[in-house]
Amino acid sequence: MNIYRISCLTAIVIASLIFYSCGKDDGRFREVDDRLVYLFESFEEEAEQRGVTLNLDTIEGNISQIIDPGILGLCQYAQNEGELNTITIDNRTWAESDSQFREFVVFHELGHCVLNRLHLDQQDMSGFCTSIMASGTANCVRNYNELTREEYLNELFQ
Repeated sequence: MNIYRISCLTAIVIASLIFYSCGKDDGRFREVDDRLVYLFESFEEEAEQRGVTLNLDTIEGNISQIIDPGILGLCQYAQNEGELNTITIDNRTWAESDSQFREFVVFHELGHCVLNRLHLDQQDMSGFCTSIMASGTANCVRNYNELTREEYLNELFQ
C-alpha cells in the first residue's frame, strides 16, 4: 500500500510538472514587470483587432520612481544594437491610479516605444484631447474613459 501511494504521488508530481511546463509562458515579456504583462498583452490584442500586428518582445517594461515631477511614464529608445526599448511607469502614479488610468499611461508609452508615435496635442471643439498621445503639457483635457476608449484606441492604431 505504501508503494502504491508513493507511485501515485510521483505520478501526480510528474503530471503537474508536464502540465505547467506546457502552459502559456513562452518566455515572452521576461523583461517586463509582472504587473505590466496584462497591459502589454492587451495592447497587442487591441492592435490585432484593428489589423495591426505587433511584436512586443523588443520592449522592456518596469515600474520605478521617476524623479522629474509631472512625468507619469517614459519611453527610452535603445541606444545600441541588442538593447531593448524601455518603458518606465512612475511607481507613485501606478500606486495611486485606477486600472483605466494605468492602461492610459502604459498605452501612451507603448505608443511611443512600439508605434513610434510622437505627441499629438490636438483638441476637438469641446477642448478634449483627440489622441491618447497628447503630451502632459497639452492644453486639451484628457477624456479617456469607458465611453471614449474605443475611439482613442482606433486613433492610436490607425
